[in-house]
Amino acid sequence: MPLPETIHRRVEQLLFAFRQLRVPDGARDHYRLEFRVRANAVTLYECHGPWRPGQPWSRMPSAQFRFDPVQLAWTSTGLIVTVGGISMMTPHPHLTSRIFWSR
Repeated sequence: MPLPETIHRRVEQLLFAFRQLRVPDGARDHYRLEFRVRANAVTLYECHGPWRPGQPWSRMPSAQFRFDPVQLAWTSTGLIVTVGGISMMTPHPHLTSRIFWSR
């Protein structure tokens, strides 16, 4: 079942802001965070630039959030994400999970 439109828009707003905060301007040519909304799930991907020119970016799923329409709550899996040595735990009031940033 797809996310309700208002929740879909809010999730996109939150993740766009999250990406802007977590990836420094100087690192965006080499590292980025992407996300994909599919049905009631949102997957966060960690992407690294190519080691050599002409190679594709690598893309690895880092976290997945699932919306439960009955409980109107989010659940999450696989929330260990590493970004250039930043170590932080970030709770968000609209998600029942926490995202861990580690070395």
